[in-house]
Amino acid sequence: MIEQTVEVNTPVNLTIKSLSGVPGDSLPPPEMVLLKDGVVQLTPTVTVTDVGVHGLYNFKFTPASTGYFVLYVYGEIQAQVNVQSRSVFSYLKNIEDESLGSWVWDKEHGTLKMLRQDGTEMATFAVIDDMTTASRERVL
Repeated sequence: MIEQTVEVNTPVNLTIKSLSGVPGDSLPPPEMVLLKDGVVQLTPTVTVTDVGVHGLYNFKFTPASTGYFVLYVYGEIQAQVNVQSRSVFSYLKNIEDESLGSWVWDKEHGTLKMLRQDGTEMATFAVIDDMTTASRERVL
């Protein structure tokens, strides 16, 4: 069985072998069910494509909300996908961008912009700087 954790709005692509192992079985399989938190889902739509060899099929869907998705096909649960608002990788990317990215301090307006490694803006801060202390506060 396949187990994955993905972020919301990230395409999920699962490759599963049919029971017969023969290409060209019916698409989508008639008994296919996608559950979210134990409830049958009509959306997102699961797209099924024949890989063309060894009876392999790609099952693809894009979850638009968080939850625990289960794909039932070929008589058993084939995949469990935990959809979260953020993944561990997004946190790690933020840490890396903060440490390796750049920043621009506009002293005239008292703002500090933190930039990601690719140059896009990560966050903006209000900066207070005087002769004895300096501080920043996140601007939402």
